[in-house]
Formats: sequence, structure tokens, C-alpha cells
Amino acid sequence: MVLFLWYNFHMEQGIRTEQLLKKYTTYREGVQAIEQEVACGTLVPIKSSGSNEKNPPLYNRYRIVKPKKDTLKYKIELMESLPGPLDPSYYLHHFSQYEKDRPYVLKMIRFFSLADVDALLSEAVSFIHLHIEQETLF
Repeated sequence: MVLFLWYNFHMEQGIRTEQLLKKYTTYREGVQAIEQEVACGTLVPIKSSGSNEKNPPLYNRYRIVKPKKDTLKYKIELMESLPGPLDPSYYLHHFSQYEKDRPYVLKMIRFFSLADVDALLSEAVSFIHLHIEQETLF
């Protein structure tokens, strides 16, 4: 999809039809390609720009639609795999942060799934109590 290269530059005013048609040898080939992109949803005609005077007519400008990320599988992953003490609500509302933290979150999930959480917590608490007792003795 070469059209996405122009996205940042032409986001507000759209892309002129002439620019889109430059890479095609005939007008008909360009029309077919543009209509296919419109059908796929990657291009949206700017109706206020009017149409050109050719047959078949095309709008004078088109806007490129930025593709959306599919977040459903990650939301399901969060809801099903996070262990009990960890709350997924933060990551469900801050998905970009989850994308950054995902490798670490997956490591935590794997750690908690392999280990007996209650045993780990009881060992940690007993270690802390032992440490506190040793400090008070000296």
C-alpha cells in the first residue's frame, strides 16, 4: 500500500487525484485501483472537492484512512491470563502502554502460572519476619 507513504503529509487536505493517477499508465487502470482502495476503506473521497470532468468521474481529492490496530486479542489475553492479584483494568484503558510492557507482563504471567503464589507469598512474609527479628536482636 504505497498510499500510506503520503498519509502524514496529506492528512488534512487529502491527496489530489492527479497524484494518485501518476503511477498508472492509463486512466482506466488508475480508476480501478482507486475504486478498489475506496471499497477496501483505505481511501475516502472528499466529496466537497467536487469531481473531475473525465469519464468515469473521480473526486478531485481523497483522504487516506489510517489503519486501526486489532486490540481484541490482546484484551482477551489480559482478561484471561492475568493472575488474581494483578488487575488488568489499567492496561485495558492504556493500550499503548500495554504494547510497550507486554513482554514483561507475559514473563510475569508465566512466573505466576509456574509458581504456587500462596507458597511464594508465605515464604516472602516469613523471610521479612525473620529479617526483622534478626535486626532487633543486634
